[in-house]
Amino acid sequence: MKKSILLPSVLILQIAICNLQSVIVNAQTSIPAGTVSGTWTLAGSPYNIQGAIQIPNGDSLIIQPGVSVVFHDTYKLAV
Repeated sequence: MKKSILLPSVLILQIAICNLQSVIVNAQTSIPAGTVSGTWTLAGSPYNIQGAIQIPNGDSLIIQPGVSVVFHDTYKLAV
């Protein structure tokens, strides 16, 4: 009888893990060349840099802990 209770719980946990993995894998943000500012969050990670970017004077860019920033060539980030 314990097996019949445990099996649905394990199945639900496996489905939840698969759904979480698909959300994590599919989350990404493409950043074209130009100016950037604001906050880059874990929900939008990884941030794929597609050109040279800069933070304008007087603005700021906050990159939250755990966020991945991937430069897809030898682009610069000017601050």
